[in-house]
Amino acid sequence: MPKKKKKRGNGEGTIYQEENGRWKGQITLGRDPQTGKLIRPAFHGNTRKDVANQIAEALDRHNKKTFVNPSKTTLEEWTTIWRSTSRIKENTWRGYETILRNHIFPALGHYPLSDLEKDPSKIQSFIIAMEKEPRKDGKIAKSLIKLRKEGQIAQSEVANALNIDLQTYCDWEKNLTRPNLKMIKDIIAFYDISTEDFPVFLSPATVIKAHRILHSILETAKRQQKMYSNPSDAKNLNLPAMDAEETQTLTNEQLDAFLEAIMEYRYFAGFYLLIGSGMRPGEMVALKWPLVDLRNRSVEVKETRTRVLNEDPDAKTKTKVINQSTKTKKSKRSLALAGRVTAALRLHRMLQRKEKLLAGESYIDKGYVFANAGGGPVEYRNFYRSFQACLTKCGIPHVKLYALRHTFATILLEEGEDLRVIQELLGHTDIRTTKIYTRVRRKLKEKAALKIDSHLRPKKKKKGVATT
Repeated sequence: MPKKKKKRGNGEGTIYQEENGRWKGQITLGRDPQTGKLIRPAFHGNTRKDVANQIAEALDRHNKKTFVNPSKTTLEEWTTIWRSTSRIKENTWRGYETILRNHIFPALGHYPLSDLEKDPSKIQSFIIAMEKEPRKDGKIAKSLIKLRKEGQIAQSEVANALNIDLQTYCDWEKNLTRPNLKMIKDIIAFYDISTEDFPVFLSPATVIKAHRILHSILETAKRQQKMYSNPSDAKNLNLPAMDAEETQTLTNEQLDAFLEAIMEYRYFAGFYLLIGSGMRPGEMVALKWPLVDLRNRSVEVKETRTRVLNEDPDAKTKTKVINQSTKTKKSKRSLALAGRVTAALRLHRMLQRKEKLLAGESYIDKGYVFANAGGGPVEYRNFYRSFQACLTKCGIPHVKLYALRHTFATILLEEGEDLRVIQELLGHTDIRTTKIYTRVRRKLKEKAALKIDSHLRPKKKKKGVATT
């Protein structure tokens, strides 16, 4: 006789396989005292066993009166609560807020936490949409303006070529709306450029960062018993692979040209300090004279200067610049200064004192090493503009200011310095970060090519030696 299918006991719930191949289970844990409706939380997993284990744990929690009833609070509402209790720094929140406002909230912000927990596919759909839909951060608009101005083409001419009305095109350049994928292909064809020259999609790094932000928010909800499980766990999702990070450095020839030109610029000593000590640009602009010891050639790094969101509702600007503690505890460090860096700082201090005397009472000295004409801290953007102007004069392709820090690390690596020493100088907590910052430049590649070259020449046979 065939064995009868064993019937599940009362209260053990149900488990079944969904069309997508994943497993789902539900269990009844009484009634909601307010609505009278049955409390039937759902559980998801890749295998039947995963779901069965979740149900068993839920029953155990229910019996111990520690079960979490899924929250009806929306993701956007919960994020406001999460932000008020989190310890993230203001500059970190600035990046979070941008991704939340532009990507996460429009797609998921209106869903209750309970809905996201019941159906993790909503999060997977959000990840796929970020990868495949045109970006919304304004880079498409900036690229359209740049291409049009470089070609000295009128807006109406572009609109006619794309067979659209002028207002639609103007809205694209203002980032009020964005071209769809078909129109983007037409734009690429019109300007005869490659797809790599037109930033259509978000980078994998941005998508992964959005997932990490979402996971952090939902993990806090789980810890505070607003959810039973975190639907954004990576094991439940198909995430894009992270692209290898490409660091920017100056070649030896570019560095020589740059060092010859920087003496003509107001903040020449800042450039020397970045490339000669590996300091972060934010640490450099926050530096004050009491932390610089020119006699002993040392500097103490204790603060960084950064732009953050201005959360004052009456503020006239969306952002503000503040001084705050360094990025990590490891970033608070003491650095030894090279002789040329020390000499550049001495000359800079002498020029700064002359400027202070000439300005008289209008100069309010706040102790910054790199100050503006009034004695206050230099605006980072002004320092950056000066750097880009110098690159242009030298004929060097534009790179980020961080390229000077990367070049510092790479030179030390090429000179045989221990990686852990470089880690300490850069203020990295994890040595894996230091490995990303350092890259092999052409000089070492050429040395490697010379080593292999001798092995690629056929060996000449000695005369008089018999062969068999």
